[in-house]
Amino acid sequence: MRGGDLIWELYKLREFMIADFPDFDRIVRQRGTATLRAADVSPRIADELVTAVLDILRKVIRDNLN
Repeated sequence: MRGGDLIWELYKLREFMIADFPDFDRIVRQRGTATLRAADVSPRIADELVTAVLDILRKVIRDNLN
């Protein structure tokens, strides 16, 4: 349940910011990867985790558009 709540928060943040920051995904990728790297996660794993979250976010966006 916690993961779903966090994805929902990310969705709401994207909706709030997308007009001023159309490169939202790039920002999320940079900040998410940096945060994971600071927690001593390998670069490859950090990239995979951020990509997975962005994939889920895209599905939520697509579902909410339909």
